[in-house]
Amino acid sequence: MDKTIRPEKLIELGDILVDENASAYFRQFLLQEHSEENLDFYKAVTAWKKQLKNLPFGLKSSAFSIYQDYIADNAINWVNLDCNVSKQIFSHLSTGNTLPADMKQVSPQQADQTVPKSIFDSALREIYYLMERDSFPRFLDSTSYQQFLLSLSSSKGKLLSLSLTNLSR
Repeated sequence: MDKTIRPEKLIELGDILVDENASAYFRQFLLQEHSEENLDFYKAVTAWKKQLKNLPFGLKSSAFSIYQDYIADNAINWVNLDCNVSKQIFSHLSTGNTLPADMKQVSPQQADQTVPKSIFDSALREIYYLMERDSFPRFLDSTSYQQFLLSLSSSKGKLLSLSLTNLSR
């Protein structure tokens, strides 16, 4: 019986997303597949949520920017979401004050600040699942992943120890 540990058992998508070096290699792979918008959206939303950690609600202006960049029908970096998820996000953003097209001119104090922090949760889960089931397994078979592993062996990165800890559970 072969006891070889397969790479996908060592490293999970969550490990890749929290490590800057690993994310860079994953993004390099996603660029080749023309699907980097999924990772970019995931990072934008998690950064937005971190920014709001000590606030009771989300800032509509920055949430609207994420919507325009990734979710709106004409978004340059459009991510593939269930239409009900997109509609729910739009519904939260379209209530209250109408925001101007140039969001750079809006301060958080000027925007209607009633966006729930959970506004992107369903979309975030959907994109994570998409990456986990679609892009991530191909990444594990890619040269980008091999290059990442080589960078770990030369720098003894923290991700490897993180992954070995996961194995011992």
